[in-house]
Amino acid sequence: MDNVAKLSKTPKRFSGFALVIMLLLGVLAGFYGATYKDNILDVVANVTGAKNLKHEKVPKEVSDRLNEVYSRLKIYYNGKIDENTLADGAAKGLVSSLGDKYTTYFSKKETAEFKNDLSGSIGDGIGAMISIRNNLPTIVSVLKNNPAIKAGLLKGDVILKINGEDVTKDSLDSVVQKIRGQAGTTVKLEIFRNNEKKEFAITRETINNPSVETKVENGVGVMTISRFDEKTGELAKNAAENLLRQNVKSIVLDLRGNSGGYLTAAEKVAGLWIGDNVAVVEKKANGEEKKDKGTAKDILKDMKTIVLVDGGSASASEIVAGALKDYKKAELIGEKTYGKGSVQSYLDLANGASIKITVAKWFTPVTDKNIDGEGIEPNLVVENTPEDIKQLKDRQLDKALELAK
Repeated sequence: MDNVAKLSKTPKRFSGFALVIMLLLGVLAGFYGATYKDNILDVVANVTGAKNLKHEKVPKEVSDRLNEVYSRLKIYYNGKIDENTLADGAAKGLVSSLGDKYTTYFSKKETAEFKNDLSGSIGDGIGAMISIRNNLPTIVSVLKNNPAIKAGLLKGDVILKINGEDVTKDSLDSVVQKIRGQAGTTVKLEIFRNNEKKEFAITRETINNPSVETKVENGVGVMTISRFDEKTGELAKNAAENLLRQNVKSIVLDLRGNSGGYLTAAEKVAGLWIGDNVAVVEKKANGEEKKDKGTAKDILKDMKTIVLVDGGSASASEIVAGALKDYKKAELIGEKTYGKGSVQSYLDLANGASIKITVAKWFTPVTDKNIDGEGIEPNLVVENTPEDIKQLKDRQLDKALELAK
C-alpha cells in the first residue's frame, strides 16, 4: 500500500479500500497560448516536485485540450487560482476518467492519513470503518471502546449528512475526510437506519485499536482481525501462538467488516494455516501471472477453524478466506463477502503526494476464481438481523462458536 518519483523502492502491494487521487506528471505536454507561456505540466511538476521525471509521450488531443482549459482559466477566471489545488484537481479528474474506483491519487495531506491507517496508527476520529455500499457511505464496523460505538452508531448505518452537509453522493475519501478531525472536536452525523433518520453528535478521540485481538470462550479461541496493516502479520502470529499456549481446541477467525489492506499481511495470516502454499494468484491483462505464497509457519494447519465473513469483508480479507476455503482449512460462516478481486500497487510521489494503481486481478489458489463483483459464498449463511444488532446480539458468532466446539 513507494517511490515513483525516485524509483528507489519496490512498490508495495495493496489489496483494499482507500482514500484517493493521482499523478499528472507525464500526461500533459507543452502549450503556448494567448499572452501566456504557462504549461499545466509545469504547474503539476512544481506541485509534485517531479520536474526531472521522464514523461510518457502524451497524445496531442489530450495535451491540447487540457492546456487550452488551463490557459482560459488563467486569462478569464475572476478570482485567485491556487496552483496546488489546481494540480490536485487535475490529477483527480485524470484518474477518475479511468472509471476504476480503486485507482486513486492522494494529495500530500491524504497520503499522510492513508499511511497512518496502514501503519497501524489510525489517528484521530470516531472509530468506525466506512465503505460505499449500494452507492451510499455506510458504516461496515465500529471499533469497540471508541466514540462511534459509545455514541450508538451501528454496523449498517447509512451516512446521509456530516455537519449538516449532504454526503450521499460524495466519494469515500471525501466522507472520511469530513468525519476525521482533531481529538476533542465534535462531528454531527445524520444516519439512516431501519427506515428512519437519526442524528448523532460525536466527540472525536485518538483511536488506539490494534488490528488483531483475541479472546477465549469455552475453549474456543476467537481471533478478530479488523484490517491488514503493517503490524497485522506479526500480531496474528503472536495471537496464534498465545491461543495455542492456552490449549484452545478450535479457532474462530473473525474477518467481518474488514475491508482489506496490505497483500503481504494477508499472505502472512493465510500462512498460519497453509504454510508456503500459494495463497493467491495475480493475473495481468498481458497474460503475466504471479503466484503469491503464504509467508508464515503453518502452526494452525491442524486446528479446526471457522471463518466469519460478511458484506464488509473485502479484498485482503477475501484472499485469506478464499485460500482457507480452497485448501479446506476452514469453513466460512456468515454472509457473502464484498467482492473485490483486484490488486493495487502504492507509489510515493516526490512532493508528498501518492498514487494507488490497479495492477492485476487476483484469483483463488485452487479453484482459480476471480471474485470481483461476486464475492465469496460462505459454507453456511447466517445473518444478523437489524433487531439482533439493536439488541447487541451476534447470531453469527454464536453459530461459529457452536460449530467450533
